[in-house]
Amino acid sequence: MSRAGPRGVPTDAVTANRWRSWPEVAATGVLAAVLSWQYSGLLALLDPSHTIFPEAGIAESADITHFSAVGEAVLRGDLAAGYAESSVQAGPLQLVLDALVVRGFAGSPEAWSVARFAIMWVFLLVAVLLCRPRNSERGPRLAAVAFVAVLTAMQQPVAFYGWGHWWHLPVMLLMALAAGCAASHRPLAAGLALGLAVWLEPFAALGIAVFVLSPGVWAAVKSTATAAIVGGAAYLPFVLTGSFAMGDRTWPVSGGTWASLLRVDSATFSVSWPLRLAQSVLVVVLAGLIVWRLRDRLPLPALALVAAVCVVLARIATEAFWWPYYWLVPLVFLGAAALRLAWLRRPEAIPLGLGAWLGAFVAPLSGPLAAVLALVLVALCPLPAWAALWARLAGAGRRPTAS
Repeated sequence: MSRAGPRGVPTDAVTANRWRSWPEVAATGVLAAVLSWQYSGLLALLDPSHTIFPEAGIAESADITHFSAVGEAVLRGDLAAGYAESSVQAGPLQLVLDALVVRGFAGSPEAWSVARFAIMWVFLLVAVLLCRPRNSERGPRLAAVAFVAVLTAMQQPVAFYGWGHWWHLPVMLLMALAAGCAASHRPLAAGLALGLAVWLEPFAALGIAVFVLSPGVWAAVKSTATAAIVGGAAYLPFVLTGSFAMGDRTWPVSGGTWASLLRVDSATFSVSWPLRLAQSVLVVVLAGLIVWRLRDRLPLPALALVAAVCVVLARIATEAFWWPYYWLVPLVFLGAAALRLAWLRRPEAIPLGLGAWLGAFVAPLSGPLAAVLALVLVALCPLPAWAALWARLAGAGRRPTAS
């Protein structure tokens, strides 16, 4: 006979639900171990002395090297050094976390291999848990594992690790949480979640666009104010030191962006913070309009995932400068939302799935172009044509019955 827990739920049922995801945990752990082992073997072949960074080879992005050094200064209490250089464009919490990770694992190749394994494991585990309903049956769970296997085959976990911008994952999770809280009539929780995301990455402030999911204007205002207070509190101590150069940074024009299409001369034109602020207004308006269009069309939590994706994709689409790692986490969220809707037999799964495929294959060539195409597909989710196509595909998948 089952014993009741504090809320009247049988304790054996609670234990069963707690351990229900162990196959996914084990499967993603095995995949992460294999990827980590392959990565370390490749690193030993390419760089036997491990001179890249740190002993484990963050070869493609030196940001974590710089950020961790700045984070060490912050941990020593030298706040003036935090943003004394304009190259520091990360949030204070990211600087500190990078410093702690490097401090804890960069002593040897063996120690860092643990961090590499953990980073890839978290990436895969979050992906597999996002793309299936809670306590789902065998079909959705197998599809989730298949999705993760595809990500692994595409080397997405390796790229996620190699670029060193691991905090984009919790930033998008917090943005999705903010969207879900806003849609669930919890404005203060929504603002708190987004404010914490700003502690990690300044661009998370663009997430105020998800507050269009709030039940009313006053709720959206409360969420925005809470996010501004919480997020601003992270940067205020550094601003008060009088040594805050974040706004002095400029960026060159990247290929495959709107600026390159206009044949802007990189020698005479650079992306400054005033231009990025104007871009931010455009991103919030664009993402807000798309999310508003979807607010009565998609169920939670798929709606929250898509809302976070819209914000990030709108940012990528309007960038004049971009890096390939911008697409890594949005691809997971977009694919996860598509799979969730597919199991609910929702036709919106089709355009979201197409957007994920575009992100996988077009983004390596031009991230902004892939973001534009994916955003168009997301905005077109309410079209009746998707329902007709879904019905046709579902009818084609049924076996004919004998007369």
